[in-house]
Amino acid sequence: MRIIWIYKWIRGVNNVYSLHMREKEIENYRDVIAFRLKVVEFFERHGLRLTVVAFGVSKSTIYRWRKKLQQAEGAISALAPCSKAPKRKRKREVSPQIIKFPEELRRTHPRMGKEKIKILLDEYCKSKGFCSPLASTIGRMIKERKYVNPLTQIEYFVSVN
Repeated sequence: MRIIWIYKWIRGVNNVYSLHMREKEIENYRDVIAFRLKVVEFFERHGLRLTVVAFGVSKSTIYRWRKKLQQAEGAISALAPCSKAPKRKRKREVSPQIIKFPEELRRTHPRMGKEKIKILLDEYCKSKGFCSPLASTIGRMIKERKYVNPLTQIEYFVSVN
């Protein structure tokens, strides 16, 4: 499904939309934000020891939440959990010659699977002095680069009489 942004030419719409999405996100974390705010407020009133005993939250976590709240100038949206996704993902490093080999094989034999390609690629890599990739890596290469020619794919039809 394609989403069409019809209001993109109106000035300020992107800002309003991003604020709206941020508020929806905060609404999903309402309980988490309320707990964190309660912990920080308790810490301000009663000190560190009582807060750690009462809530079971570590000292560094309390100080981190407090710092976030101070940096956001009291905006409780700062206590919403951040994304846990890695900032940099590892990129697969495969030699261009190894990438080219399955492509050429799939042109001549479009239905050849990753396991059969692996056997042939092992011999090719051994002769060239490369490290051979795993079958799963070959499968990902086939999927990403779409080494299947749609004209040569076999389609099966069931006839109903």
